[in-house]
Amino acid sequence: MKTHLITTISIMLAAIMPGQHAGAASSNWQDLGGGEARLIAKLDPETNEVEGAVEVRLQPGWSTYWRNPGSSGIPPTFDFSRSQGFFPGEVEFPAPTLLEYESGDYAGYKQQVLFPFEGTMAPGTPGTIQLDLLIGVCSEICIPAKAELNIRSGQLLQSDPVASQKIQLAKLRIPEHREPEETVLEVRQSGEGSLQITMAHKASHGKPQLFVEGPDEWYLQPAKLLRQSENEAFFELDVSRAPDGTDVLSEKLRYTLVTGHQGIETVR
Repeated sequence: MKTHLITTISIMLAAIMPGQHAGAASSNWQDLGGGEARLIAKLDPETNEVEGAVEVRLQPGWSTYWRNPGSSGIPPTFDFSRSQGFFPGEVEFPAPTLLEYESGDYAGYKQQVLFPFEGTMAPGTPGTIQLDLLIGVCSEICIPAKAELNIRSGQLLQSDPVASQKIQLAKLRIPEHREPEETVLEVRQSGEGSLQITMAHKASHGKPQLFVEGPDEWYLQPAKLLRQSENEAFFELDVSRAPDGTDVLSEKLRYTLVTGHQGIETVR
């Protein structure tokens, strides 16, 4: 009975003191041709810190790119420069998946993707979170799509529990950062123009995918899974498009190992 009473009082206090809790809001959806996008944001009124996400819903048969789109893709671009009173941090990318097409394979997303971000609102004055989004949407061909999305600071005083849940989901799908010795067990030359990469990975977790990023001009494709053992996964990475004369083993590479919606990221 005592526990029930405490819970009831907590709910009543939350209802009568909304200023003590973060508000959340979302923009209208905007059409992208092969899908739609909107902006979601949550404001902590005590710290003026903002958590948000860019939500993209894609139609069946359509996809979009990860931050590394290969040689001809369109990486998503997030421009908050027209915001008023909002100071953005970096937009993060959730773990991608391997998309296979006759025209070539690439890392990207289907159905729904949430790109989380953080920032700060200037206190005491009205402001606007304004996002100019450029994103490639692909079916048989890929097209650049633009959207102008905004949320006014006054809207963030509202309560939108669905928006809050979407922001938390977006954060859960960001790859976890690990030390290289925990994940990248070996990288060695494997014939001309390729590397063999051994990653720590338990077979019981499922089939892994590996995405490797180097300098922009390398144009790396997703690595190919060769085989798995109980605690390791072996990949081959095509580095034949690296500039002539490059010592690929001496370059720092970023490795993103993905299983399902979860990822691990490291730089080595």
